[in-house]
Amino acid sequence: MQIKLLTEEEAAKKTLPPPQLLLVGPAKIGKSSFAALFPKPVAICTEAGMVGMPVPTLPGPHPETGVDRVVENWGDFLECLGWVLQNKHDRKTLIVDTIDVAQRLCEQHIIDTVYHGSADGYAAFARGLIPMRAEFKRVINKLATIRDKRGMNIVLVCHAGLQKGEDTLGQDYKKLAGDLDPVCWAKIRNHCDQIGYAMVMTKVIEKKVKKMGGERYLVFDDHPGREAGCRKGYEMPSKIPLSFDEYKKHMEGKLSG
Repeated sequence: MQIKLLTEEEAAKKTLPPPQLLLVGPAKIGKSSFAALFPKPVAICTEAGMVGMPVPTLPGPHPETGVDRVVENWGDFLECLGWVLQNKHDRKTLIVDTIDVAQRLCEQHIIDTVYHGSADGYAAFARGLIPMRAEFKRVINKLATIRDKRGMNIVLVCHAGLQKGEDTLGQDYKKLAGDLDPVCWAKIRNHCDQIGYAMVMTKVIEKKVKKMGGERYLVFDDHPGREAGCRKGYEMPSKIPLSFDEYKKHMEGKLSG
């Protein structure tokens, strides 16, 4: 390994890698449509969210029907990641649609290979979570390598779920976040440069939740009831319309492609 210590002047001019965006939100709000507008995308699909969109997908169309296929097992998912990393192509953005379903494939892989198809064995004493979480870490490592070696934007689409929020001075509570195993969520959350939560603004009126219009937004400010935020260098306004043009305006010069 060659080690070099930069001067302060050199450190101030460091090149910022392309962003890794974790895009969280409820179903059918437009997460996949937003991701599809990134420069020169290719999508690894674990569900049919991008069927009908003019985006190249992996593993590619069915040889007989021509319909886009979805990844159905963990081995194929890792193979698709490897293809993006190792093969020659002109793609500038890798989309995973969705990362939470990919984690379910990882879980099934551990059930099949470690516990011989026994879901009960996997669940007993939560012992299956240890190998599953270690295996899922491989995805994070591969995403980092793809971003750094291929210079690609990374967009991880994720369904919304609930995660535990901790209050050291009071009771723990639930907050909106990604629908993953808690440890896998923490790993992918900490890995990404941006976490945007796609939502429609609501307000409680007479103990009932009401929509405040039909506009959709992408929220980047953290909140006790919601996971979001940006790493230094990838800052965004606290809230923007769910529009790629608006996102691109604030990311001028930081996106690959």
